[in-house]
Amino acid sequence: DAPVITSPVNNSVVSTEPITIQGNAEPGVQVQVRRNGFVVGTPISDSNTGAFVVPNVSLPEGDSEITAIANDYWRDQ
Repeated sequence: DAPVITSPVNNSVVSTEPITIQGNAEPGVQVQVRRNGFVVGTPISDSNTGAFVVPNVSLPEGDSEITAIANDYWRDQ
């Protein structure tokens, strides 16, 4: 399954920065988190819960798109 970003929530308005991006993925996979197409973090999801966190992400003024993609490479080794 694709990673799911749980914070900030979709279509939310953020007035302070930096933000912390949190989400869930398959346990033990590397997650590539991007803001407007640029990589802002590559955490490994928790091996039990699948939770991941990317702290201290700055936001440019205006709209930002945050996405997450899983990479099963680390788990499959």
